[in-house]
Amino acid sequence: SEAAIAGMGGIGKTSLALGYAHKAKKHQAYNLIYWLRSATELSLLEGYKNLLQEMGICIKDADDERIIELVKQHVPE
Repeated sequence: SEAAIAGMGGIGKTSLALGYAHKAKKHQAYNLIYWLRSATELSLLEGYKNLLQEMGICIKDADDERIIELVKQHVPE
């Protein structure tokens, strides 16, 4: 299932998400939990690159489109 957290700044969205992630990890609810910053397209792509490297996937010489393809290929929904 999917969920979204939305609301004004300063109301605790990040704290809520972190609490959920820690609880899910403790109960092994997911195979992978990874925090991606998405304030800009560049920060999201950097997060994708870091995630792929953590997973041991070679991204040498991969352009942005290839990075997105690799994430779709290797990260389950």
